Amino acid sequence: MAAIYSSEVRYHPWVGNQYKDQKIRWLILGESGYGLRQNEPRETEWMIRAHNGDRQDGWDPMRYDICTAAERLMTGSPQLGYDARLRFWNTVAFYNFVRESMPNAQVRPTTRQFTESRGAFSEVIRTHNPHAVLVMGLNLWGYLPGTRDGWEEGQERADVAMPRPYKRRLLNVWTGYSDGEAKENPFACFQVAHHASRGFDANNWTTWMAAGKAEILKRFV
Repeated sequence: MAAIYSSEVRYHPWVGNQYKDQKIRWLILGESGYGLRQNEPRETEWMIRAHNGDRQDGWDPMRYDICTAAERLMTGSPQLGYDARLRFWNTVAFYNFVRESMPNAQVRPTTRQFTESRGAFSEVIRTHNPHAVLVMGLNLWGYLPGTRDGWEEGQERADVAMPRPYKRRLLNVWTGYSDGEAKENPFACFQVAHHASRGFDANNWTTWMAAGKAEILKRFV
């Protein structure tokens, strides 16, 4: 049965058909889409299907950069074949945090657009209850709820630092909630850089990703 969303969730998340069966349910969180039709909530789903070779309404079959980056970050493989890509996307969920579409890839969301998207994000969390969220964007991370909203900061890993060329940060796996005050729908989350940021190479994040995934595995399995 398809999930039902309020009008707050303008572009519905992609949810793989084996997502609910995973020991660790992962939601990959992008920043925003661009050039999307305002009256078509399935644009994100169609992007994922087009990435996997299916021609969709308005989406040509091709490799989409954010999808390729997510694959490489999550699997540690520099390149997935067709069957492996399908298996991967069948097991995860994907959602862009900003509920509005940007005009093009060069336009960044405003502070208002970030803050007004929190309600839709919370609804997606309540609906699909992930165990873990991979936040694909350092700027995006700064607009997520924090300790004042009831989210809980983890303990920094002194032995795992963000790769160059990014400012030195230590791995810290937070606990987020759909409602921080009520502590509802807890999930673990940590950040990586935006896939289109200068100097990004998914291969450089292997240590960071392995350590983050290992900590999450200990929490939920």
